[in-house]
Formats: sequence, C-alpha cells, structure tokens
Amino acid sequence: MHRGPDPVFQAPAGPIQGWRDGAVLRATGIRYARAARFCPPVAEPVATTTIRATAPAPACPQVADPLLAQLVGDLWAGVRFDEDCLRLSVTCPAAQRPGERLPVIVWVHGGSYVVGAGDLPLYDPVALVTEQRVVFVAVTYRLGLLGFLGGDGGPPPNLGLLDIREALRWVQRNIAAFGGDPALVTLLGQSSGADASAHLLLAADRRWRAKPSGA
Repeated sequence: MHRGPDPVFQAPAGPIQGWRDGAVLRATGIRYARAARFCPPVAEPVATTTIRATAPAPACPQVADPLLAQLVGDLWAGVRFDEDCLRLSVTCPAAQRPGERLPVIVWVHGGSYVVGAGDLPLYDPVALVTEQRVVFVAVTYRLGLLGFLGGDGGPPPNLGLLDIREALRWVQRNIAAFGGDPALVTLLGQSSGADASAHLLLAADRRWRAKPSGA
C-alpha cells in the first residue's frame, strides 16, 4: 500500500477522512450502525466531527477454521476482532471527473455465516476498482451466535441480514460522496454472502432500495 495525502469525503454521514493508496482512494472501517448484543442494528447518527476511516474494519468474533487455514494460509494476520463490527470500507478511483457517478458494488463476504470479514486482504478490490472504474463497498456484519441465533422466545433471528440491510441504506445515503451512483448499486456476494444477497433481494421489506430521510 502506498499512502498519500489523506482525502476528506463530504458525506451526509459527516466528513470522512480516508487515505490515498496509489490509484485508488480508501475509507476503511466506517461505522454504518451500532447494535447491542442480540439486538437489531440502529443506524449510526450523523457525526459532529471528522470520521477517521484509516484502519481496517474489525471482524466479528468467531472460531477460526483450521481446515480453511490449511487451504489458504493464515487469513487473520493483523485482523482485530470486536463485537463492534458493523463497519464498511469504500474503495474508489482516485481520478474522477467532476460530477461523475460510477457504478457501485456492495460486497458481502462468505464463510457459512460463521467466519469471515469484509476487510480480509484476500478480498482487496484495488484491481477491480482500477480496471472497471467502480466504487467498491465491503461490508462486515455479525456472524454465528451473534448474528444468526434465533428461536422461540430468543433473540430476533437473522440479525446479520439486518446488518447488511442497514449497510445498504448507508450506501444509498452516502455513496455519492465517493463518486458512486446510488441508482447503480450491485449487491455481490460469495458463498453465504451470495445467499444473504438473495434473501435480501427476495425480502418483502426492501426499504433499503430507497433513500430514507435523514442521514
């Protein structure tokens, strides 16, 4: 990574300080919502000070899969784990024309709903962003017991899906500040991330597709 002068994106969520990485600009670890344990997410309020988005999003606490480590190596080197994981990271081309609106890809990582994170180096989108000129948003959401525990009299089910929906709402409100077009958003996932995307597209409540009031 080649750091340069730090850009500040003037978004409805508040000013967001990112960083330059060669031909792309990044804003990493942006909090899109908060949630108490086993509770639905609540949208992050508008910031009154500059949001520092210069560190990767933490991963949801999870149990490492030794078989996966044998296949692809140590994915977790340098990764921080925290229940406060409702974060997203934006990568966009550094060179944009004034008023340009680029297609947006929202990435939902896989991992059988129990492992994974949006900011793993494995998913680095820099080649995709520079070659295809898109704005890329990687979403981190709750997993395992924290995100998908449900049952009669228990926590609301599918909290992880509600997290992703809240991230999509954040994108609708704020992605124009990064040069993205909120009307040209593609929801893209791998493995359980693709399954989550299909559930959201089929959901009766698709209010994330419209811009809600507020920030």
